[in-house]
Order: sequence, then structure tokens, then C-alpha cells
Amino acid sequence: LMATIDRVKAAYNPGLGVEGIVLTMYDGRTSLTHQVANEVKGLATRTASATEEISERVASIQLASERAVDSTARIAQSVSAMHEVATSVRQAVAEQRMAIQEISRSMQDASQGTRQVSSAIDATAGRAVETREAANAMVASADDLARATEALTAQIDTFLATVRQG
Repeated sequence: LMATIDRVKAAYNPGLGVEGIVLTMYDGRTSLTHQVANEVKGLATRTASATEEISERVASIQLASERAVDSTARIAQSVSAMHEVATSVRQAVAEQRMAIQEISRSMQDASQGTRQVSSAIDATAGRAVETREAANAMVASADDLARATEALTAQIDTFLATVRQG
């Protein structure tokens, strides 16, 4: 009996296990023995077929799992690359912000300098007007002095002529 079970395991299903044994009397004249033997063979064949189908399904699930793992790894790589790009963009934006702030400070300094230069030009223009007015006043005074000098010279000449005639 055990030899028969071992042959069935070897031929149809290596994973076949025996859970119990039903003892029957063998009588070659009865078809019951042949019927039981045929049912056992059929059961062994169905078990082998089911085992093969299960093995194929397990292999298919393993292949799908491997593909899922590969896809997950690629997704993780993409996410990592996107993170690196986002980090680079964040750094570039921060650098741009700092550059814009520096440009803004420089423009404020330049604006302040322009206001100071404009104020100095206005002050210089005011002084130039004052200087021109003072120069005009000096010219007028010089003209007055020249006239007074001519008048004095004429009076001195008249006086000297009167003194010489005497």
C-alpha cells in the first residue's frame, strides 16, 4: 500500500500527503476495487492539475510582485529626482531673492546719492546766483567809483588850474 502511495506521489503530485487509509478487501472480480482505484487516480490527477494551476498562479503573482517592486523603485527614483529639482529651485529662488534685495539696497543708495547731488547742485546754483548778483553789485560800485573818480579828477583839475592862475 505504501509503495502504491509513493508511486502516485512520484507520478502525479510530489506534495501529496496521506491523511488516512481506508482498508478495503481486494477482490479482482468486483468492480468496486477498480472503481475506487480509478477514483483515487482521478483524484490524484485533479490534485496534480490543481497543484500545477496553483504553482502557475503563484509564479504569476511573484512576477507581478517583482514588477510592482520595480515600478515602486522607479517611482521612488522619480520622486527623489523631483525632490532634488525642487531643492535646486528653492535655492535658486532664495539666491534671487537675496540678489533682488541687494539690488534694491543699491538702488536706494543710488537714489539717496542722486538726491544729495541734486541738493548740492541746487545749493551751488543758488550760490552762483548770489555770486552773480554780488558781481553785478561790484560792477555797479566800480562804475559808480569810476564816475566819482572822474568827477573828482575834474574837480582836482579845476582846483589846480585855479591855483596856478592864482
